[in-house]
Amino acid sequence: DGIIESVRNTLASMDPALPFREVHTMTEEVENSMAGERLSALVGVCIGACAALFAGAGIYGSLSYLVTRRRRDIAIRMALGAGRPHTAMWVAKRTLLMVATGTLAGIIGASIAGVAVRSVLFKVSPQDGWSMASAIVFVALTAAAATAVPVIRAMRQQPADLLRSEN
Repeated sequence: DGIIESVRNTLASMDPALPFREVHTMTEEVENSMAGERLSALVGVCIGACAALFAGAGIYGSLSYLVTRRRRDIAIRMALGAGRPHTAMWVAKRTLLMVATGTLAGIIGASIAGVAVRSVLFKVSPQDGWSMASAIVFVALTAAAATAVPVIRAMRQQPADLLRSEN
């Protein structure tokens, strides 16, 4: 601001009628020129967050429903002598297989789609390792929560009660 005032005073002393209105520093000019890109990035982040939220809700709902439908299988296994940890691992293996299959399909799809959007990415690879890893961790945590809730609920009940209620 001190420099702007000294330039304003120097110009005013040279020609008082010279217009000297909007003066910005180079930093301000760069910030103003990047406003459109920043808005686009913010919109992209919001869309990505919504997509992640919807994907998480979909994964949770699907896996929770599938595990809840297997409550009868869980009850039969427990009634026949399978321990709770063994039964929980049985459910976890099936869930892990579905999640691994979906994750593999998602990685392949993201790699193919990455080629199409390569031109709009700035200094980021479409196959960015951190992005892929964070997506995989997100899916894994969501799947673990989706599986854990109904399995814990089923494990807390007695097998006979589960079998009676599933007629």
